[in-house]
Amino acid sequence: MPRGVPVATVAINNSTNAALLAIRMLGISDTDLVSRMSQYQEDMREENMVKGEKLERQGWESYLNQ
Repeated sequence: MPRGVPVATVAINNSTNAALLAIRMLGISDTDLVSRMSQYQEDMREENMVKGEKLERQGWESYLNQ
């Protein structure tokens, strides 16, 4: 790709990061997308904090049995 063209490379069945990149680009002209993206990021933060707390309490082995 020529310089200046955003490119997102993703794995098969794992397009979340590419979608998030696209939303950020589209969000330049769409405030609704920006607010929804912010909410998504906050939800993911809370989910990851819960997982981190569980990891600290139970250890990494607890994730092997999920």
